[in-house]
Amino acid sequence: MTRRALLRAALTYVEAGWPIVPGATPYGSSRRRTKVQCAAGPVPVACSCGQADCWSPAAHPRDEDCPRQVITDPAEVWAQWGIESARVPNIVLVCGSAFDAWSVPHAVGSRALDLLPDEIAPFVPIATTPTGRWHLFTSPATLNQTPRIPPGLDVVHLGAGQYVPAPPSSRGALGHDTWLAEQRRRRLPAWPPVVAALIRATELLQRRELLRQRAAKR
Repeated sequence: MTRRALLRAALTYVEAGWPIVPGATPYGSSRRRTKVQCAAGPVPVACSCGQADCWSPAAHPRDEDCPRQVITDPAEVWAQWGIESARVPNIVLVCGSAFDAWSVPHAVGSRALDLLPDEIAPFVPIATTPTGRWHLFTSPATLNQTPRIPPGLDVVHLGAGQYVPAPPSSRGALGHDTWLAEQRRRRLPAWPPVVAALIRATELLQRRELLRQRAAKR
């Protein structure tokens, strides 16, 4: 991914009021690679953090003190992404103030969109990852609005103190994070109906898989 593309994207985020931090890159040591599962199978990916067992290669903040490095001003963006460099940082979105994100398998996200009413579904920003997950963005949940997600469901809430890799960040051999649906309204959709749809979609898909397994045993 070119520096100019990352620079344009970073400027777009902060101009929309979305805080960001510099992200790790896939330019780590070739001897330290973590195998990341995707549709094609496990893919070895290096990370600039240098950890052989990195939990999310090239998809996390670059620096440990990232809470003190949150970028909200275009001048700060130029300082990070406007300089010619062979290793431009990825972009990581900071959750909790301007938005929350909900990480689900793509099948769940797709089914949830079918369940959402027409006045909501087209206006949910959705980023896709090279690992086959969707990140759906909503208004942030406040401290007294703790989302209740039933145990056993693959619906991950990313709120205050958490981060999301931002398109068009690179994951090396895996590919790039991309936008499936960009923000179309200034105000993000409220999280309760989106989360309800994600939970319902997960339950429906689990039920369908259970029925398929039972049928296969007959």
